Amino acid sequence: MAEGCRVVRLLGIGGIGKSTIAAKSALGMQAEFEIVMWRSLSNAPPLEELLSSLLKFLMPIQGEAPVIPATLDEKLILIDEYLRSQRCLLILDNAETILHSKQAGQWRSGYEAYGQWLRMMGETPHQSCCLLTSCDNPQEIAILEGERSMVRSLPLSGLTPDDERGIFRQRGICMGSETEWQNLVHHYGGNPLALKMVAAATQDLFKMEQS
Repeated sequence: MAEGCRVVRLLGIGGIGKSTIAAKSALGMQAEFEIVMWRSLSNAPPLEELLSSLLKFLMPIQGEAPVIPATLDEKLILIDEYLRSQRCLLILDNAETILHSKQAGQWRSGYEAYGQWLRMMGETPHQSCCLLTSCDNPQEIAILEGERSMVRSLPLSGLTPDDERGIFRQRGICMGSETEWQNLVHHYGGNPLALKMVAAATQDLFKMEQS
């Protein structure tokens, strides 16, 4: 985003910490943007509903009455004007909820307009940035992204054995050889959420054995 990217996607399996990293990034870059907006897609809102929500937030900031346009095209035109006139950071979290679960890179039926909007944001010159978190890569982003492109994907890797030990040490669990730690990380793909659950279950087991 420091390089002026228009669309950035954080890619990683569920529980790996995409939302946390997005939140920390937003806090760290807040001074670089005039407006920061966060919207969760976990409830799978239609694009028109999402745009209406964004416009209700943006229009009063500009001193305009929040009279929302009636059509999707009119909403897209108005949103595009705001992205051009101000430096906005828009975070769309949990995009996998509107992507097809069995067809990689495809949208769920009725959500194809999201792809058109993302493509427009990636291809049209503006000074804002959309940060998208997802387990899958929408085809519109895959087509546009590249090292010198204004559209990028940032894959998130899992935890290292040292990171994993930190999770278990917090619960008083420090046993295991280097090979065993590496096998545990490999088995759970370095997923922080899964490893925290394993650490909690292990701690509970030790408590039961000691009681």
